[in-house]
Amino acid sequence: MLTRTRQRKNDRLGFTLMEVLLVMAILVILGSIVVASFTDILATSKEDAAKTQLQMFELPLNNYQMHVGQFPSSESGLEALRTAPADGNLQQKWRGPYLQKSIPTDPWGNPYNYERANDPQTNRSGYRIWSIGADMSADTDDDITVTSY
Repeated sequence: MLTRTRQRKNDRLGFTLMEVLLVMAILVILGSIVVASFTDILATSKEDAAKTQLQMFELPLNNYQMHVGQFPSSESGLEALRTAPADGNLQQKWRGPYLQKSIPTDPWGNPYNYERANDPQTNRSGYRIWSIGADMSADTDDDITVTSY
């Protein structure tokens, strides 16, 4: 009788194949949920970073406008915050550089777009800065834009 009890204990030392497969399936399901959540968080954080970077340009652009009397031209773009204008009259008024570091790319590695624009309702001079977003295509729903008007 003693040997039979020991025999049963020895039979249950490991896991069955079914138990191992069940645990593996549960781990795969949990891993999938975690990865899906992380992907959403990563996408949202890139959008937030782009919005923050775009807002970072507001103060230097406003300083440029106060000193020079106008926002940088669309052709000069954001680089006008780092280098003096070619026009001699504007160059005398320029007190830059208005950005100490190089102009960053958006979180997806693309350059930010800039244009001097007027408010369609008041015709007040301003600007528009935007990122083309994750889909790498301009004028789509995922574009992130900041305007001064």
